Amino acid sequence: MFVTTTAREPIKNDRELEFAVFCIENVAEALGKPSDAVYRALTGPGDILNQYIVPSYDVLHTQGREYIVNDIREVMNERGFAYDGLAWWRSCCCRVGFDAFAQGG
Repeated sequence: MFVTTTAREPIKNDRELEFAVFCIENVAEALGKPSDAVYRALTGPGDILNQYIVPSYDVLHTQGREYIVNDIREVMNERGFAYDGLAWWRSCCCRVGFDAFAQGG
């Protein structure tokens, strides 16, 4: 999907807020990571929450849970996110495969 924007699009209503929480909790569950850590990753550098998830709400919320989770994981992977057990980090120079990490690698 990857309809990203450089402009920050804040959450405008309760539906978008509920969807953002749904995304955070389900990505965290799929990865076996704490939801507060996933929230920090999605709102940190690159701001996937406000530059991808919220702007794509109209399309994403019509999809199933598995599609949404996989789509967000793919965005995170393309942007080089990794988790060191304590915090998320992103490296622009050294892209660490997010999916490899999520699978224990």
